[in-house]
Amino acid sequence: MNRPFLAICLPTYNRAPRLTDRIAEIRPHLTENVILHIFDNGSTDDTAEMVTSQTSPYIHYHRLPTNLGICANISRCFLKPHGEWMWLLSDDDPIRPEAISLLIELLRSTEANVLVFKAQGNSVSQTRSYNSPRAFLEGQHIMNLSYISALVFQRSAVEKGMHLLAPGCYTMLPHALVAMAALSRGAILETRAETLVVPLTGQTRVSRKEFLTGLATLPTFFPDPSLQKLVARQIRAATRWMIFSALAQTESRLDRCIWRRTVRLTDTSLAIAGATVWNGSFCTRWHSRADIRREILLFIARWLPDPILSLLAKRIRNKTDQRPEHTHRDGEI
Repeated sequence: MNRPFLAICLPTYNRAPRLTDRIAEIRPHLTENVILHIFDNGSTDDTAEMVTSQTSPYIHYHRLPTNLGICANISRCFLKPHGEWMWLLSDDDPIRPEAISLLIELLRSTEANVLVFKAQGNSVSQTRSYNSPRAFLEGQHIMNLSYISALVFQRSAVEKGMHLLAPGCYTMLPHALVAMAALSRGAILETRAETLVVPLTGQTRVSRKEFLTGLATLPTFFPDPSLQKLVARQIRAATRWMIFSALAQTESRLDRCIWRRTVRLTDTSLAIAGATVWNGSFCTRWHSRADIRREILLFIARWLPDPILSLLAKRIRNKTDQRPEHTHRDGEI
């Protein structure tokens, strides 16, 4: 049996209604050359019943008996030999009607091995090619690889980098590590100005405290100290607003204690990799004026008495419409 051209790999957990919508969008495009793999992270709702009721031979269902966490489930998408190309797709990202036909057309003509599309969760805006981790990191932000639904991988190009998935599961961005490993082995990564998914608004998609803790470990996977420092500086710039978003998601005194600990862990991990306020990371081209203001405010906020910190959290929550509850927590993709 020939390998399908494109495998859409969809990690999910306990979100049967959203998964139903994604299947309805994708199913009309499924053929022998376009297949759908669903990776269920031990769902306890009616996900299994819904998926197994599908009669399409092009839908493949892989269910874990128990939940192994967000990143372990994303990593599973790389581990099964399916498709010349694989598109990682979140179960809560509606796809554009023309997305699959556009994607196939691009994949048949591109010389790249990894494609990163414009998405709400990144700042990709132009079509450009990169042939090394350094070239990419000097021209793009590492967080442009964070949004899974924007990434498409050529299977043969990423296989040699999949050894990173075991420890990389704890970075919150195992897919970014796979892309960087492919670049370090001669692959070409291309950013694309086209979009595949419909932007979502008004939704808290991630538990910021968990995301921050994992994200801060990412620089340690880069063996080159200069690249490690560059990634750490980019992440430090990216995490300033996330830290205040995480504060807005706190309600109880215990939540705020965990928030303080998260800030310490994040900043300590990034400092070890070479990104601190005092070594020039305070003002980089990745920092906006708002980031610098947040850096100063954060330095003050971490020492505030809990009642005042609680008031600050409430103010940020009201201003930004952040919600204490989360659509994603560790183990909920």
